[in-house]
Amino acid sequence: MVCNTCGRQVHSEEANFCEYCGSSFKEHMNAAYHTLPQQRIEVPIVMGGMVKEKPVTFLNWLGSYALLLIPYVGWLVFLTMLFVWSFTKNTPDSKKNWARVNLIFTAVMIILLIVYLIIIMNSGMLRDIMNGTFDYNDYYNSLLQGLE
Repeated sequence: MVCNTCGRQVHSEEANFCEYCGSSFKEHMNAAYHTLPQQRIEVPIVMGGMVKEKPVTFLNWLGSYALLLIPYVGWLVFLTMLFVWSFTKNTPDSKKNWARVNLIFTAVMIILLIVYLIIIMNSGMLRDIMNGTFDYNDYYNSLLQGLE
């Protein structure tokens, strides 16, 4: 660490005072932190040797889901933003991972929906309903017999 008063190198990074001139490091840090809001220096939080990123705020998460409330195109905007959040570098890691999980979940749900629709479309009952030859009374009676 370098002393802002005398300019000398201090060997201890956790020192509160300069070893040479006795100047307080805490006062210099407070002065740098309490500058005007547009000049405020953001100091990264270090935990276990790793820099901890700023958490995604509640309103940011709420706004992400609020995209779905846009009439008609909300789902499309939300899906597009999931791709943007998944693959851009300036997105926080927690939101990037959340977006990737949502994309995978959406892909799995679409695949299951397509498989379900294929099964329904190939059923004999649907063909009979579409042709007008389906007998509802026989179907209802067969359900009642299954309950007995």
